[in-house]
Amino acid sequence: MGTAARQRPQSSPPALPPDLMREVLARCDHETLARCAASSRLLCRCMLDDPAILRRRAEGFAPSLLLGLFHGSRDVGVRFLEAPTASVAPRDPIRGFMSANADLLRTLEEPAACRGGLVVLRRGRRALRTTVEMHLCDPMTGRRRLLPQPEVNGSSVAILSEEDAGSSGPFQLLAVDVICGWWKGSWITHLETQIFSSPEAFPTATPCGGAWGPIRRALLPAPRAMPGGSPPVVINRVVHWLHKSSAQYEHDVLALHADEGRTELIRGPREITSTDDVLLAATADRRLSVVAIEELVISVSVLSEEESRSWERHTVVVREGILAPARTIWLDCFGEKCGTVVIRVNFMPGRVLLNLETKEVMHMPAEEALPRRCYVYEMDVPSLAAVLLNEFRV
Repeated sequence: MGTAARQRPQSSPPALPPDLMREVLARCDHETLARCAASSRLLCRCMLDDPAILRRRAEGFAPSLLLGLFHGSRDVGVRFLEAPTASVAPRDPIRGFMSANADLLRTLEEPAACRGGLVVLRRGRRALRTTVEMHLCDPMTGRRRLLPQPEVNGSSVAILSEEDAGSSGPFQLLAVDVICGWWKGSWITHLETQIFSSPEAFPTATPCGGAWGPIRRALLPAPRAMPGGSPPVVINRVVHWLHKSSAQYEHDVLALHADEGRTELIRGPREITSTDDVLLAATADRRLSVVAIEELVISVSVLSEEESRSWERHTVVVREGILAPARTIWLDCFGEKCGTVVIRVNFMPGRVLLNLETKEVMHMPAEEALPRRCYVYEMDVPSLAAVLLNEFRV
């Protein structure tokens, strides 16, 4: 009898009811949600059927969402360098995208924006104000569309997707240009902005469905407080660029409220010296932060949500894993979902990756020297769930 009982096939445990499963997922941090999506088609479907799970501010970064870096130049076109870190997202789709579009990628010059699993690739000499060609791409699904030509030059570009909506939500793109000139005897500098909107998650028409809205103009809040440098940080549809005052050698933040078309200057942390290299980032709960390379450490200061707008020094990472003088290290870009800071070291062809969640430092080798500006390509949980759901169906 005991032998018969042991030989009886064991039944699989019953699945949790959908409402209880959603309740469990709603209590997970970003990294756990990402790993749940990679483990089960049922969990992917549960996440996509209940967007509230993904829109909430889950705790923590998800380092496993990092896939690599997009970079480019006029000589070689746009290329992709895979991250050496383990990822829950499959690598084959993006390899297939790069291979299938190799001829086009060789003619493009640079990535212009990366966010939410989407990347905007650009061609055109912006300094001469010639026609700028921009392609919206979702490398993990292989989709690619040519965007209509904006009226503004688009010297800086930012993706304005909903927080944690990924490529599954309505798509919007902000193009920004700086206009300088004399007006009534004064030298005036202002921003021209234009937003491209598509009602679809990914525009399906060719050319791209959707349209550019009207041009808005906004005066800059301080002389020479212009967008540029490292990729901007977008929080709640406010686009932030780092601004370094040439007079006081202080680091401030230029903020553009995209929907209102107005600008403001946020006073940066004053304990950072002029010799420190600085990068804008965001915390896992979507608060603006400043990463700085100091003499012996890498520090992170976070902007408070109070009216005082004070900065709090939150994280200090000893630079024992980055053995180079401070003045030979530069902060390149930041991944808002994976929490990874990309660091450029002089005379090193690749990059160094520092994750603010785990404090782990990892070298990202490259066969050739990378351009000074790269863009982090990472998945967010909604996009990952959508991609993996299709993978499970195969």
